[in-house]
Amino acid sequence: VGADPDRLQAAIEAQHADALRRIGIEPPDAALVAASGSDLPAAAGAFRSNASARSAFQEASTMARSGGSCGLLGAHVVAAVAKMEHGTPSRALTEMGIDRAALAAAAREEISAHEDAA
Repeated sequence: VGADPDRLQAAIEAQHADALRRIGIEPPDAALVAASGSDLPAAAGAFRSNASARSAFQEASTMARSGGSCGLLGAHVVAAVAKMEHGTPSRALTEMGIDRAALAAAAREEISAHEDAA
């Protein structure tokens, strides 16, 4: 469907920068932030992430439990994110020019192939 996973982080960062600009705050330069050597620990684990990420992982887990015996796959997460109508993930996919319905269909095909093989 033309999705380039390597572009996702940049698309998410662009959405965050746009949100800051909409409320009148100029986002910090990414290079300056990286060079600052922040002492803040990196967040770890799905449940230390934002609400959109938690929602996607919960939906993906639900899909995995209701499906076959292949367990939780990355394709479940992709399908869950593609279903989201609002939030940063949805806007990031739009920014990347990704058709969410086509992405969801491709993820479901991948899940089905794994379930058939299991």
